[in-house]
Amino acid sequence: MAHELNNPLAGISAFAQLLLTEKRFPPDQRTAAEMIYAEARRASRIVQNLLTFARQHKPERTPTGVNQVLDDTLELRGYELRVRGIEVTRDYDEQIPETMADAHQLQQVFLNLVTNAEQAMEKSPRESQRLIVRTRRTGAVIRIDVEDTGPGIPPNLLERIFNPFFTTKPTGSGTGLGLSISLGIVREHEGRIWAENAPQGGARFIVEVPIVTHRASGESQAIPLVPLQGDRLQILVVDDEASVRVSLQRYLAGRGHEVETTSSGREALGRLREGRFDAVIVDMRMPDVSGEELYRELQTNDPQHADRIIFTTGQLVDEQVRTFLASTGRPCVPKPFEFAAFDQALPAARRG
Repeated sequence: MAHELNNPLAGISAFAQLLLTEKRFPPDQRTAAEMIYAEARRASRIVQNLLTFARQHKPERTPTGVNQVLDDTLELRGYELRVRGIEVTRDYDEQIPETMADAHQLQQVFLNLVTNAEQAMEKSPRESQRLIVRTRRTGAVIRIDVEDTGPGIPPNLLERIFNPFFTTKPTGSGTGLGLSISLGIVREHEGRIWAENAPQGGARFIVEVPIVTHRASGESQAIPLVPLQGDRLQILVVDDEASVRVSLQRYLAGRGHEVETTSSGREALGRLREGRFDAVIVDMRMPDVSGEELYRELQTNDPQHADRIIFTTGQLVDEQVRTFLASTGRPCVPKPFEFAAFDQALPAARRG
């Protein structure tokens, strides 16, 4: 279901961007369009967070911003936090560098800690319920605090709460595995996690992970894309979503390009046989011929066009999709997209 939300969100975001490019757009309507665009992006982040959390995959360490992972986690729990009336305070060190980590696994840790904090405050007066999330850098270590204003943890239990199946919750309210799993994940990141009672009351969970800046051998590095230089290109857009086709056609035509569109991968193959295109923007997921199938067909029979493909997809959390994209070396613009991403990707397609 989350995958199906990405295409309409891409259309909403794209048309909002188109409206914002109109120079004569009235200021009051521009404000409304900006709100539509911002909310579409917010909805997209929520969908991506759900997909990331639901998708089980092998640990994959990439440059990760801890503050961003915390924001994504709080976004994921945003509805519950608002309904419960819990005040959230973000106290971030904005100078913390990225570290090589598995963002999915870290989010699982943070989600466990935030959920535990929510549950710890269930019986506290509503007006006093507060969640504090804090980050700091200490030398080569990033420290993350998740603190609540609940009753705290009995001192005799502080050392036991990370044991498998240990829980203070009523029967049926939890498995007792959340903190144990979190401990394992943090240790895999060469870090540590512990709990203490805050001086002013409530519980505080602390996670420390080292700042790792090197890449493991064999990991690919992103290649900077060259900004568009104003060339007029012949572009074919292949996507089964009408809103995506129309919005891309309008934007790219407005940039001076000649654009054709089709909703069918099979029809796209026919058009590519008939003419030459400088770039082919292809959705990975289509009902008749998928983006992957189209690419493999072109690799065999029309390698010049295969080397000019730009993929779009809302499925980057899928390990098989990521593996395929990495094998092609072709640019990919995630959905919902920013139009500027195509301005960057088009020169790479042209050089193909």
